[in-house]
Amino acid sequence: MNINPEFNPQDTPSAVGAMKVSMQWLWENFVEPRKDELTGDDADMLAVVGSVLLDIASDAEAYHKVQSEKFIESPYFRN
Repeated sequence: MNINPEFNPQDTPSAVGAMKVSMQWLWENFVEPRKDELTGDDADMLAVVGSVLLDIASDAEAYHKVQSEKFIESPYFRN
């Protein structure tokens, strides 16, 4: 049910876009102010966490695309 008559689904950000904005905000407000306190291990972990979160967002975006397009199974997959 859509109760906002001005709602446009095209205005909804993608999962990857939303994740990038979220990660940028976290960087600016939590990581950057404490960058002098971070160790090499902390920096490595931040890189891994950032990569994982972007991968999750990419998978979510692909799943959403498949669901929104009513993916039709190919007959060639039934061998």
